[in-house]
Amino acid sequence: MQHSFLWAALLLWAPSTGAMALDVKVGQAQVQMQRAVSFELERYADLNKVARGWVQYCLTETERKRAMVPRDNVPPFTTNYDNVAPSLLEAFIELERNYRLHDGLLCLANAKRLMKPD
Repeated sequence: MQHSFLWAALLLWAPSTGAMALDVKVGQAQVQMQRAVSFELERYADLNKVARGWVQYCLTETERKRAMVPRDNVPPFTTNYDNVAPSLLEAFIELERNYRLHDGLLCLANAKRLMKPD
């Protein structure tokens, strides 16, 4: 009897499998997006003869900027994906990808400009 009570309690408080599947999907999409941004920034750096170390610096700078803004679902800066409707996830991730990519490109362009001899 006590055993069945524990199972019932566990089922009530455990996240639904649908929510867990959504978390996995969001996590995978974020990782893919971040990899794509890194790849594009590395490609830009290579084409423009900017040292690869600047790519990591620029990615870190973007994260630093984003960390300074409250997570209140204002895409693309601070999206708390736990509070986003599933139908909007793809659009929010695309907004974040565009922000990360363009912020990184601006950072790399600025690094290249600063490295040019006068």
